[in-house]
Amino acid sequence: MSSDKSNCSDFEQQVDSLLSKMEIPEEFTNWAIKWLQKQNEVEVKDRTTINRSLQGLYNNIQKQIDELLDMWLKNLILDEEYQKKKDLLLFEKKEINEKLGKTDERANNWLELSGNTFNFATYSRHWFNNGTIQQKREILSTFGSNLMIKDRILSLCLHKPFTIINEMQEKIDVLLDLFEPEELTDKSSYLNTSTEAVPNLLKILDDVRTFLSNIY
Repeated sequence: MSSDKSNCSDFEQQVDSLLSKMEIPEEFTNWAIKWLQKQNEVEVKDRTTINRSLQGLYNNIQKQIDELLDMWLKNLILDEEYQKKKDLLLFEKKEINEKLGKTDERANNWLELSGNTFNFATYSRHWFNNGTIQQKREILSTFGSNLMIKDRILSLCLHKPFTIINEMQEKIDVLLDLFEPEELTDKSSYLNTSTEAVPNLLKILDDVRTFLSNIY
């Protein structure tokens, strides 16, 4: 019985050690989410332009369908040719309609996922140490897969977002040493610095954003 408790304690200590390597400060999470939101604002403008273009194509196809129907009703086109052209236009219309729907959905999903990912990295260690058995399992499965214990050593294959976040650790410390939390919301404060950690962090954040946006 005491051996089981010892093994359990050892396992949880190793998990805590693993989570501590993923843990990022709340100040950084707030900064990262705000930066991602700013990036999203830029993408919203681009997305609006793309949507307008797609909507124009959609309207043009609908106009062609209406004109084709008018020609068919006036017996200016054979049934077979009418059906063939109509099917092609309906297919194109469906494709554009799907693209219109996916554009906004994809943008909202990646931003929400990004926020959840950074919040999870910030608070998961606390949640694990204070959670139920089921909650602890869910935390581990969120972080990675192929959990193994060999020779009493825990190993876990981290999911992609967390391997990227893990690369941030040293750079995060540099960022927080350079700037006060309120300064992190001022883009000019960190873009004008000569410290390599800041542009490197921005690149890593963009990697996270790109990975999560490509899920959809």
